[in-house]
Amino acid sequence: MVVFAAACRPSPSVTPTADQLSSPSPEAQATQATPVAEPIDTISAPSQTPGVGATATEAEFDFSGLTDQWLTYRNDTYGFSFVYPAVYAEGPYSFCDLREVPTEDGATITVGMRSDLNVFDAQGQTIEEYVDSRIQELQSGDPDWQLETRESSSQAGVDAISIVYRFGSLSRIGDAKVFKRGEDLYIFNFTFGAFCDVPEIGLHEWDVYPRMISSFTWVDE
Repeated sequence: MVVFAAACRPSPSVTPTADQLSSPSPEAQATQATPVAEPIDTISAPSQTPGVGATATEAEFDFSGLTDQWLTYRNDTYGFSFVYPAVYAEGPYSFCDLREVPTEDGATITVGMRSDLNVFDAQGQTIEEYVDSRIQELQSGDPDWQLETRESSSQAGVDAISIVYRFGSLSRIGDAKVFKRGEDLYIFNFTFGAFCDVPEIGLHEWDVYPRMISSFTWVDE
């Protein structure tokens, strides 16, 4: 999984590998406050591809109470919250549940298999400086990495930069949003895939990512 964030380093207190920081294993421990279910509008039509890890127990699991239900993840260390699917927290899709991995200078929060939020010390960089240096690093290190679009945007009241990129012989596409608050950089990253689609309730993993972003808010203001 190509992650746009590059400054996250494992905390000495844990021992994840670089691959685990990009896409933590389902067994990684999640650190979160008590979730609160929130109903929203119907997401989309059912996926044609069942989620990876699906088993026969799906036929026995009651999904009816999880349609359009979302849980709230709250991080009091950095003062923000966002929502993620309640169906990921139990049953046959629990391997998609939210995971938080501490890093030396921040944290990586992963939902499903394709969506990450990386928080780390900006080390004095502006968002423009970080994005410029990261793009240069990716382009010089991977001939198949290509910037599609880059535009100024905003996130929860602060300036942001949104980018779309291609990688993997240009056949795969990714999305990232970079913003800064105080001394910390925040980077949402998504690479398209359907590992955690839940056809039983019409949930696509690519719909989870924008919902995480749109629901992101500062809880300490």
